[in-house]
Amino acid sequence: MTGWLWPAAACGAAVGAIIGWAAPVPLIATCVVLVVLFRRSVVGPVVLVLSVALSAGLLDARARGPLEDPGLEVIDTIATLVDDPQWSAASVRVTVSAQDRHLLVQAGGQYASTLSNMAAGQRVVLRGRVEPLSPFQSWMKSRHVAGRVVVDELKRFDGGALPFRLANSVRSSIETGARPLGRESRALYLGLVYGDDRDQTDAVRTDVARVGLGHLVAVSGQNVAFVIALVAPLLARLGYRMRAIVVLVALAFFATITRFEPSVLRAVTMAGAATVASLTGRYVEGTRILALSVTVLILIDPLLVERAGFQLSVAASAGIMWWAAPLARRMPMPDVISQPTAVSLAAQLAVAPITIITFDGVAPLSVPANIAAGPVAGPVMMWGMTAGWLAGRVPSELGDLLIWPTRLPLWWLLTVARVGASAPLAPLGALSVVVLAAAVMVLGHHRLIAIALIVAVVWGSWLTPPGGSTELTNGAILHVGGLVVVELDSPTSPRAVLDGLRSRGVMRVDSVIAKRGGARDAAAVATMRDRLTVSQVFAPPGNQVLDAEPLARGQVVRFVQDGLEIHSMGDELWVETGSASVP
Repeated sequence: MTGWLWPAAACGAAVGAIIGWAAPVPLIATCVVLVVLFRRSVVGPVVLVLSVALSAGLLDARARGPLEDPGLEVIDTIATLVDDPQWSAASVRVTVSAQDRHLLVQAGGQYASTLSNMAAGQRVVLRGRVEPLSPFQSWMKSRHVAGRVVVDELKRFDGGALPFRLANSVRSSIETGARPLGRESRALYLGLVYGDDRDQTDAVRTDVARVGLGHLVAVSGQNVAFVIALVAPLLARLGYRMRAIVVLVALAFFATITRFEPSVLRAVTMAGAATVASLTGRYVEGTRILALSVTVLILIDPLLVERAGFQLSVAASAGIMWWAAPLARRMPMPDVISQPTAVSLAAQLAVAPITIITFDGVAPLSVPANIAAGPVAGPVMMWGMTAGWLAGRVPSELGDLLIWPTRLPLWWLLTVARVGASAPLAPLGALSVVVLAAAVMVLGHHRLIAIALIVAVVWGSWLTPPGGSTELTNGAILHVGGLVVVELDSPTSPRAVLDGLRSRGVMRVDSVIAKRGGARDAAAVATMRDRLTVSQVFAPPGNQVLDAEPLARGQVVRFVQDGLEIHSMGDELWVETGSASVP
């Protein structure tokens, strides 16, 4: 009976948090009493699961209360930065904790300059008025953000509490040591070591997402295992209880360094539970530790159930625990190949429902990409936590030597992501995932059938550019006829444009029409050029697009085969499609 108790409790906590019913406290107390009275019968565990669900619902309702009404009109206080400031267009965005609320601060000008040089845990003097989040910012409620601050005054106060000062010092040393690396390699390196992907280019973000390697820059179990390995030499010299204390302190400090991301919380909580279990001399299976960790985390923060990072981390961990070993036994290949393949397959199958619902499909090359990248990513993580930290503490010449061994692994990871992302394959839907799962199940006994199923999935997901005009994303249109033409109409996300082209099988663009030629158009063109073949770019005079061909006022460019015409109005371009004129 106890085998299903904690998994059921974890599911109950998740359901309770999703429903969010504020159950009366007397009802919850009554359930707890029933658990004690009937603990030796089947009634006790059932009521325990019910108690957990009701408690999660009550806590969820209480957590959402401040999100619906921040209860603040103005703010004039000392605020603590909850996360690291991040540039967004011409402003800096950061979440702060002030007067028992999490608030969004997005500031430009001198305030942006102040924030950009700060880090999580540091404190600022903040004065301004509080407004509700916009509809586009409502997703931030899952991070407990109750409103946004229109800043009137902002200045640095101090470096924050001691744990954050120490954590920021470690991050600063690792970041300093990574200076010799190129931008793409450096951003990937920092993501691998402590989950900071803020400086990743749009092209690399798209590469990583399309091949299912995003978990490598979302710190989780593998990094936590390395932390425990780092303190292992010290543990041998300590008593049994002191070992547990040292491990728990190291885990808490690592969570501070990585900013308490959902995947980190899951991994750290599991490692802490396993440490406590070892202190008592009891063996606790991984499934129970996972379920207990999920239950505890949801009761502490019910809004975690809405975070995709938490959902993916829990699902991947469960999939590996349940399916990796059986899958490895079914594969007719050496253990050195079957085991990492089985782990990757198990994780991808487990997270497939979430990725299909949330991200419109599963990355088709996620398994081979993870097999190729996994053995290389681990050593980079470990090197960054040790020699990478030291590289930022020694003279630059020696630091360059210390960071040099990471260059080849980082190049390999970027190459795997870039090559895999360039394959014209559509994300896999539910039917394709089911067919692939069937192929895995019959692989050990009916190899030809398994190969045929895999080939069918690949054939079905192969992309060819669609004919006619289709919308890539808001502000970008793809025209495919005799030529492939991309029209940039209004400010749009460079990442969304690149992903939209790749998801339609476009690897070559004959012409880009940057209708206004501003900074966002320039960024989109640069991202396309970085990953695709772009022959020519048209833009108005005085544009900001590098190497664009400016069209003088009144100049017309015709694409006869496609029925497109570009008319220059001086400060912007118009596009005619057939008889329709689009300003």
